Amino acid sequence: MTASTPDLSLNATFDRGISWWRGRSYRYLVIEIAARDAKAAAKRPSHDLAIAIDASSSMGPALLSVQHLAKGLINRLGASDNIAIISFADEARTELASTAADDAGKASASAAIDGIEIRSGTNFTEGWLAAAEQVAAAKEKHPDDFGVVIIASDGRANRGLRQAEEVARYAADLRKRGVSTVAVAPGPDCDLSLLVAVDDPEGLQEQFGVAGGESAVDALAANCLKLMPEVAEDVEVCVTSPPQTEVAVLGTISAERAGERLVCSLGNIRAGSRRQLVLKVILPEAEVDATADFAIELSWTDQSGRRQRTGPVIRTQTFARGRENTPQKRDLKTTLIVLAQWQRKVLRDLIAFNRQGRLREAEQYLAQEMKFLERYAYDVPADQELLRGLRLALPAVHRPWRERAAALLAGRTSTVHGG
Repeated sequence: MTASTPDLSLNATFDRGISWWRGRSYRYLVIEIAARDAKAAAKRPSHDLAIAIDASSSMGPALLSVQHLAKGLINRLGASDNIAIISFADEARTELASTAADDAGKASASAAIDGIEIRSGTNFTEGWLAAAEQVAAAKEKHPDDFGVVIIASDGRANRGLRQAEEVARYAADLRKRGVSTVAVAPGPDCDLSLLVAVDDPEGLQEQFGVAGGESAVDALAANCLKLMPEVAEDVEVCVTSPPQTEVAVLGTISAERAGERLVCSLGNIRAGSRRQLVLKVILPEAEVDATADFAIELSWTDQSGRRQRTGPVIRTQTFARGRENTPQKRDLKTTLIVLAQWQRKVLRDLIAFNRQGRLREAEQYLAQEMKFLERYAYDVPADQELLRGLRLALPAVHRPWRERAAALLAGRTSTVHGG
């Protein structure tokens, strides 16, 4: 059952519908909110956009999908916006310096994208900072513009600054100066360490795993560009769970617990965009064949200033013996969403541990989470690819991520940092 209104629709799915009657079954509830489509807002901030495209050999066939995605985003800009194109492999190249996104500018940007060819090496940080420079320079002329870097990469860097903690620090500095970053991973077999480090934690939830096609372009544009009006403000998801059930958010979304109600704050949602919320649920002991109902409601303030609410969507867990519980199949789509969100959470936590110098805790935390993740993903066809980024972090987690490429950073951040 889905709850739908003229503004928002709500859907919720458990990864599995049966729990062990003896208790302590872990289940994951994925809640999806979709906003209605709308025409582009007549009044919106002008955009200073730079697209950084990974042209390294490891991108392979994915480059074509990324080029299509980039050109689709450009076509959604207006003449008051600015666009810059950067490619990077062993070094960064400015394929097109920031220029007005009028018809001539769009044609130049599309030609620049089509001209990008595969090269050797991957200097992720240099490509990202080169794009940030273009956005910062445009914003110096137009301080009220919305500045955003979109970086599309598999994250497999082998040149320049590669320490996620240090890269995250620079990303935070950029956000303070009005330059956000949206990271796009062109498939599940990417190393997400650097992508998570640069990505705006308050931004997209759908940018990872973007493939080709107009639907991907629409989803990315709706979420990372302010081209559409906000149809819902102060969006909250309320989940009422049965007694003695533990429910927690998997990720960074703010939530407050009041008795059996968990209220999650999603902020504002733009027309045509979607949001996902993953909850970890631990079920109590119960009688065989008993059921546990979860009521999910959505509330928000509409464009007229009125508070709106959906009727509850009910999702049920049924308690059973091991012979029914153990062999049950999981919903694959829901499971993949859980794994992606779980992986991002672990990577962000590792960055925070490292920044605080809690290296031993980071090592223990990653080992524990890897054990749980691998157990959860044992029968998922893409599990090896999904967990690859975390496996790559294992050798480095016990030491500080403070290696710096001083010359690069001095040369690449002067404009962004104002001198």
